[in-house]
Amino acid sequence: MTITVSRLLAAVAQVSTASLTSVAQVEGYLCVENGAIYFDNEANGALPDDVDDWERYLEIPSYDDLDLGIGLRYRFIEHHGQEWAAELTELLQGAGSLQQFDQQLQAHALGPAWQHYQQTQSVRALQEWAAELELKLRRG
Repeated sequence: MTITVSRLLAAVAQVSTASLTSVAQVEGYLCVENGAIYFDNEANGALPDDVDDWERYLEIPSYDDLDLGIGLRYRFIEHHGQEWAAELTELLQGAGSLQQFDQQLQAHALGPAWQHYQQTQSVRALQEWAAELELKLRRG
């Protein structure tokens, strides 16, 4: 079974965003037989009865599972934001830190570099995750 990188990235984003914005964590599952993606929230309907069959379904990882959360921002600072490292690092402390960090990147004209870095690192992390599970990804 093959799935597109963009479709899997969207599922990872949905799982990750839900866990940041709601009290209840949303889990996602990928059916390895047909590529269907299911989420365990009311908006997306019921999960298949056999979703606990780990040979048939893979749990969609979150940004944190793929080390694409706050750690990714620290790595970006090391590689691209050294001039503003102290300021950006301080922004990553406390509530609302991710939004403030992203706003400061825009203020320092680092937005495009961040978006490119985030995209390439996200794809790399998904490729590694997929390879471990013998899942084939294709561009798109």
